[in-house]
Amino acid sequence: MNRYRLTLRFDPSGGLDPAAGGTAYADRRLRLTAEGLRPALRVHQAAGRVVAIAGNPIAAGRRDDTHVLAALEAAPDLAAFAGALDGSFLIFVYDPAVGELAILNDRFAALAFYWRVVDGVLWAALSFKQLFDELRAAGRARLEPEAMFEFLYFRRLFGCRTYERDTRFLDSASVLRFGPDDREPRVEKYWRPGYARTPQPAPRLAGELAEALRGTVAAHMSDGARTGLMLSGGLDSRAILAAAPDSPVCFTTCLTRNNEYEVARQVAAAAGAEHVFIERPRRLYDQVVDDAVFLTGGQQVYNECQFLGYGPQVAPKAEVVFLGLGLDVFFGGLYLPKAPVRWFGRPALHYRLAPLGPDLAGDFMTGVSYRLKTSDPFSVVRDDRRRQLEEAARAAVEAVLARGRALGAQGYDLWEYMHLENFSRHYSLPMAASIRSFADCRLPAFANAVFDLAFRLTARHKTNGEVYRRALNMLAPALMAVRNANTNVAARHSLPVQSLIKAVGFAGNRLLGTRFRPSPPHWQRSWPLAADAIADNPNIKAMVEALPGSERLADLGFLDPDKLRAVVDAHARGAHDHAVLLNLLVTLDRFLA
Repeated sequence: MNRYRLTLRFDPSGGLDPAAGGTAYADRRLRLTAEGLRPALRVHQAAGRVVAIAGNPIAAGRRDDTHVLAALEAAPDLAAFAGALDGSFLIFVYDPAVGELAILNDRFAALAFYWRVVDGVLWAALSFKQLFDELRAAGRARLEPEAMFEFLYFRRLFGCRTYERDTRFLDSASVLRFGPDDREPRVEKYWRPGYARTPQPAPRLAGELAEALRGTVAAHMSDGARTGLMLSGGLDSRAILAAAPDSPVCFTTCLTRNNEYEVARQVAAAAGAEHVFIERPRRLYDQVVDDAVFLTGGQQVYNECQFLGYGPQVAPKAEVVFLGLGLDVFFGGLYLPKAPVRWFGRPALHYRLAPLGPDLAGDFMTGVSYRLKTSDPFSVVRDDRRRQLEEAARAAVEAVLARGRALGAQGYDLWEYMHLENFSRHYSLPMAASIRSFADCRLPAFANAVFDLAFRLTARHKTNGEVYRRALNMLAPALMAVRNANTNVAARHSLPVQSLIKAVGFAGNRLLGTRFRPSPPHWQRSWPLAADAIADNPNIKAMVEALPGSERLADLGFLDPDKLRAVVDAHARGAHDHAVLLNLLVTLDRFLA
């Protein structure tokens, strides 16, 4: 089983049965159940309160619960306590004397948590799928089809909405409180990003980023656990290795020992780190699709659980696994509206920002790079529902933009706020969830100082990763001398310089017969194509073929089975690659199963 669970029931009136089995803590008000969680849920008694800690909070630069409990005792209130913590965490503070429960999370909502009140009792869980199934079994679930279309359109949900009308995602940087005098929980933000900037030169910002990366990696390694790193040939995982005080064991997974593997091997060697190759199983998803849907809650696509089943290869060498998730978004402008500069009709490796129009919501809906683009999301929608679904998706975008504007964000900052807010809802975070099925997964980029810098940098600083690259060159020049697997040019060079090197190399290959490495094709990279998840997995292929006849999808009321059948047929014939859309629909169908 590749699943882990954390569930909660809290009845301020004291009507629970404390004798229920499998609990980490239970009395007549609170029942906490944890199974397979890594790291394990830790339950402490502190000054008459019960404190249960999930994840990896950091206090005073240490990953240690003793320091966390000391910070709680010293803080004037829970908001101040949460604001003083770093890292990724979900903390429950229960006061039996007054019957109040508080739930605190970090600035990223790294451990996504979902909650709803049912007849005065708080129901909550890490897996939205688990919570939804329990609500459905109790006859209390009400689907929100508009949210399910939003998932198809953007490959994620925004804000705090879910597929169930009354169930909420716990907003990032929040303290949720629920006590005997409350009809509903009170959710209060203890931190919000700021957008007031003092212009600073790139070298100074790079120095701050380098120092922040050193600090967060050291703090995440401070407990002395055996540490590994999922190492690709790009920059994000290289950044973690560059900042590490001691080299972790490095794991690289590809279908073959390809270009990505070779670059990662050279990076590990430059750091003096042990390097382990893990061959990616081609039929991975046949074995784990339902586990993946459980871990993602069906609100992120199942095939982003890239590392499910890797425990036997990783666990003998590492009990903690680092991922470099977030850095390319925070500092590389990954999702900014930008386009490659074109030289002689060909795209270069560096970018220029695209101008923003007056309709930012409309620009975002059509232009953000992670939305569904390989297929028309409306190609499977009933004609009579299109306008209503499009308006609902736009309203979801407008709601988050309004939150950003209230903080002072404008222009490109507002665009980026769309995906920096509640970052764990981003489509790539299932990679971390998949590792948590067999190891403690830590995300060093999820650190307060790092995040603060992400908001201080301008879009100009991020468009070509100028500050980011400078910081990595400061941290580890030897690692940056190794080529980037994305470009096959030494990573130390800026993107405009890499463009020039590529242009000269291309000309040399054409005119002089040189052997300059071109940019790699997809089969030389880490991740398989979305189409491979269908083609290489017979069970997934059968699920795709069954989509047009799915009664579960038909009950949503907005999908057109005839249109869906045409899309499935076109993909099967090779007329068009609809794999991304079809994997999204498989996710929804398995969620509803």
